[in-house]
Amino acid sequence: MSNNSKAILEAANAAIAQGNYERFLSFCTDDNDPDALDVLEPCSGDRPP
Repeated sequence: MSNNSKAILEAANAAIAQGNYERFLSFCTDDNDPDALDVLEPCSGDRPP
């Protein structure tokens, strides 16, 4: 992963951790592939409805 990609991912994760969903969504682009998330393991704990 390039340093720029890592920085973007860290900033997007920080936005979610702070509850700043608008900022998180600002990192999303039309070419994001939602199917790419299939490689992630499910989160443990409570999930929002």
